[in-house]
Amino acid sequence: MAPQKNSAKGIIINRMYAGSYLSDNIGHEVINLFRADNNNFYIYINPYGSVSKEALNFENILLVRLAGKNLFEVIGLATGLTPAYCVTNPGNQTKKSFDDVLKAQNDYIKSQNGVSYGGVSIIDIFSSASLQDIYISFKADCVREPKEGQRIFLYYKEKKDKSYQSDQAEYSHLPGLVIEITQQSWPRTALKTYIVEDNNNNVPSDYDKLKDVIDNKSLWKEKSVEKIINDSLFKSYPNSLFYICGIQDNENCISNAIVYFMNEPRYKKLWVDFFKRELKINLSENYQAYREVDAKIKDDNDTGGRIDILIKDDDNIVVIENKIKSDINSIKSDLSDGSKNKKNQLHRYYNFINKKYINYKHYFFILHPNYNVPHLEGLNAKEYNKITYQLLYEYLNKDGIREIVEKDMDFNSLKILLKRHCNDTPNGYLRDEMMIKFYNRIKELK
Repeated sequence: MAPQKNSAKGIIINRMYAGSYLSDNIGHEVINLFRADNNNFYIYINPYGSVSKEALNFENILLVRLAGKNLFEVIGLATGLTPAYCVTNPGNQTKKSFDDVLKAQNDYIKSQNGVSYGGVSIIDIFSSASLQDIYISFKADCVREPKEGQRIFLYYKEKKDKSYQSDQAEYSHLPGLVIEITQQSWPRTALKTYIVEDNNNNVPSDYDKLKDVIDNKSLWKEKSVEKIINDSLFKSYPNSLFYICGIQDNENCISNAIVYFMNEPRYKKLWVDFFKRELKINLSENYQAYREVDAKIKDDNDTGGRIDILIKDDDNIVVIENKIKSDINSIKSDLSDGSKNKKNQLHRYYNFINKKYINYKHYFFILHPNYNVPHLEGLNAKEYNKITYQLLYEYLNKDGIREIVEKDMDFNSLKILLKRHCNDTPNGYLRDEMMIKFYNRIKELK
């Protein structure tokens, strides 16, 4: 028997692709953006597949992923919802309760004449990669994604007082439509939240604003999401030592790899071309790249620290600071002798290079992913240029270059890793990785 509904109106915000469990499991939410083989749409709600009883009558689900501090990006919309069995009861820590949930879910799946993706039952897909026994939370009439090129963001900004005014400067850089959420706090850990209809405000409520987005057909693709029917979707997962060792975000390991391949004699022409073509620097092939260069000049308070990557030839010095998820130390947080020495790491590297390598041309760069653009202040903003992982990935993936890189399994692993950091959201790669795991699981079981 399906759960009883109530009369409340609301919208479920379902956060997808979150949690360390995804490194070893296929997240159940992977089904949300596919049509099942029986032509129906099914939604899994994070975490554990359950919702509150008050949410059983909610009419829409917005599928979102983390896009930054106080920010989610909408990646899907499910409409016309019917709750599945036991959606409000994930069970407690007893074998009987979990058995009851599993039986209810199996009964529900049977009532749908089976639920499968790519010809494989949902139960089989998740049977060895399951943290609980709820596979389906809702059946939906339709699931759509935003139109190509259309991006929708939810920006959480608490309403602090009655005179609250929008501060668009905080998100004016975002490439798309931004909806301010003012009646809820930023859900730091929650993977589902509820936006409930509120008729007591003189200004549009969060529910009203989101409902306008949901009803605006110009924002959503006309066609719903599709089935998994094409074997070409079953891609090989791009395993590499970076992935196997769990060091995809380790700045030191990645810097080590970059320097190693820069110094490989067989690839020096490739790197000389990269620096000339992309960064307008004329390096000679006799250059040498170094790691963790001590930037301290004895008895000089303006120098110090360790430079991530330093490249030197007869005429040029190139300094590269590699930042993945961290930011540049602020001037205030990096004082070395109280308030007198207001310099951070980048200031000290700049002073070191200008004092030690007087007769060289100097170039200073910050290497960073698209989703983490470092904040530069003072001198840094003038002397340091930002270059993205995407710039390097796209160069290594160019025709003529790609073939050279892919012949070397280790070099190709670095290229695969660079692609991970080309996304403009911190966990954008998780969707791609989960989809590939999903495809491979289906292919394995077929």
